[in-house]
Amino acid sequence: MAPNSAPWRKNKTCRNQEWQIKMESLNKKKNALDFAMFLKEIGYSSTARAQDFEWLFDYPSTRPFLKFLASSISSSKNVLSSDEVAQYDAILVYFYC
Repeated sequence: MAPNSAPWRKNKTCRNQEWQIKMESLNKKKNALDFAMFLKEIGYSSTARAQDFEWLFDYPSTRPFLKFLASSISSSKNVLSSDEVAQYDAILVYFYC
């Protein structure tokens, strides 16, 4: 039997792949939990559940954007106060009515 085809190497490779899949799944769950908490923080949804957003992290191309979004928006600096919303509504009424 050749050294590269040893059964223990195959098992080690399978274990490494299983470990990678488990880690990716845990990362996806953590990212989804962070995203759901972010939505709650900015007042978008009080009922946001992490499992509803796990699919967003299935695509490697969306992860950087979602992480950027969650890290750059906060309720303290990017959300209008109720007074500002009322002023904005008054402007809309003025221009569109």
